[in-house]
Amino acid sequence: MAALWFGTNGATLTLVDNGGSLQGANCVNGIINPATGQLDIFGQFAYCNAISFFAQAKNLLNAMNVPALGTAVDGLPCPTIRDFFVVDQDQSDNVVTAYIVLPNGLIAQNTTANMRQVPTPKAVLTNGSDNLLLTLIDVALGCKPWKVTDLADVNNGLGQPSLIAASGLNELHAQKWQKAPIAYVPLNDAMSKVNNQPSLAKVNAWRLGTGQPTAATGADADQVNYCFNMYLTFPIRFLKNIGSLINYPSPDAAAADSLYTFLGQRFVAAFGDQNLGCFDKLQIPRTLPPLRVTLNAAGTAVGIIVTPPNNGPSNPIYAATTGVLEVEAGAASSGIAVMLILALIFLLF
Repeated sequence: MAALWFGTNGATLTLVDNGGSLQGANCVNGIINPATGQLDIFGQFAYCNAISFFAQAKNLLNAMNVPALGTAVDGLPCPTIRDFFVVDQDQSDNVVTAYIVLPNGLIAQNTTANMRQVPTPKAVLTNGSDNLLLTLIDVALGCKPWKVTDLADVNNGLGQPSLIAASGLNELHAQKWQKAPIAYVPLNDAMSKVNNQPSLAKVNAWRLGTGQPTAATGADADQVNYCFNMYLTFPIRFLKNIGSLINYPSPDAAAADSLYTFLGQRFVAAFGDQNLGCFDKLQIPRTLPPLRVTLNAAGTAVGIIVTPPNNGPSNPIYAATTGVLEVEAGAASSGIAVMLILALIFLLF
């Protein structure tokens, strides 16, 4: 059973039919807008035959040798693609595949054989996404993503095949091991809206392509719950892993100077008014955001101020989580150590 997932760094990914190829391959690019009768695309995501793939794979999941998540350096289970520490405003979009730009401008897969022929490509193209980002977070936290043989790179010259993560593997790994709270595509996902309005049909079309359960009603894709779980999950674990994340390279040096600042600015963008709109949904004053970003003159994130959630005595687990901590990327190691000690004291009390 084969399936295809598509991702783009643009915003208008549209599959082009070739004599019935899209229908024949069970491709889904979005849904038909009931008001216009026209295709309303997801934006950065599409898939072919993924629904059948997940239906069969889930039936075999217990028989598969699915690796355990393992334990991260913070003592918690390693994150998955459905973890509220990983997700953003459009979870489970895009792919982990990388391509190289040849000197003549053509594109080829980033395989061992191709790199031997083109040792200095013009560029290596990756698809910035939850799926690719998860592999980086895993390494930083002492975890391992589920990988299998890369059929495009079977002979890597080392006497063994190359191993690669994949979008489908990430979803199945989460299906097997992710514990509550589990992140599924919500109604306020911008790419699952129609005419900028929540669409349960489009949410379910997205979910089916990523192996997630469909939502019978809007309550099953609740926007407030999604925001609340991000609010309660991300800042505290983010704070706890300062040391691991700040010493790991940023996946986008122009956006942030470390994985720590990259994840921080990503959360701020996802949580904010232009994406999930969580301030209004949770009735949090914009003057008290869970995270603030410090930018340098070039607009690169170089520091994050973290204010862990404090939602009052009605929630005894989080009632004591108050305080503010700031980490600048250029801080001396001794300064980071002091901050880590403060963070540990904060978390213990």
